[in-house]
Amino acid sequence: MKKILLLMVATFLLAGCTSSNPDLTGLDDGVNKPKIPSLAKRPKLPQANLQANLLGATRNVEKETKKNEIDMEALVNRIDKKIEQTNITTEDIDRGWYFASKEDRKWGTPKSWMWIDEGAKSHWISPDALVLSRDLEVDRLCRDTGGYYVISCIDRDLPHCEHTDKSECRCPVQAEWNDSQGCLLVDGEGAFVKITAEELNQGWYFGLKTQKRLNTPDHWIWIEKGLRSRWQNVGS
Repeated sequence: MKKILLLMVATFLLAGCTSSNPDLTGLDDGVNKPKIPSLAKRPKLPQANLQANLLGATRNVEKETKKNEIDMEALVNRIDKKIEQTNITTEDIDRGWYFASKEDRKWGTPKSWMWIDEGAKSHWISPDALVLSRDLEVDRLCRDTGGYYVISCIDRDLPHCEHTDKSECRCPVQAEWNDSQGCLLVDGEGAFVKITAEELNQGWYFGLKTQKRLNTPDHWIWIEKGLRSRWQNVGS
């Protein structure tokens, strides 16, 4: 009987020891393991940082060099343009304006002069001359047909004006002024020489700048070609 009791006690004790020691299988699953940083997240070595800085500095120097080259080229172009720039003439100053694009402003043009954008008729003009805009059209038409525009001292008190009754276009020999068509060729009796139907159809006729004929269309221009110079339709 005692042997049986001892066996039961021993069995109970063994069962208690087994339950107090849990299974250690899978113990590592719940433990935080130290992580090895990836190559992408590793801090750069001093040598790598130095190489990156040198590369960035080199690129900045290249950009600055290119920018300086562009700036220098622009400066040279501006100097060349200044050297080639034409001077304003006494006639321009007396007249108070001259035909030119905004980029072709003449050297010596007063700062007060303004540029008027009118396409092919764009011009630089003095504020005082704006009130005499009629002069622009008359002078242009006068010069386009071989004449010379004279400014009267009565119209404008200028150092190079002429003491005439009025400002006018002086046409060359064998030509007379027409208010709407400029200096026109005249015959021996002083009558205007008219353009013919044949000349209108062919779109041109031979003649010098001073030999424009009456009723020549406004869009015709004079083409300089020596002995073959002509008045011609722009579209011909």
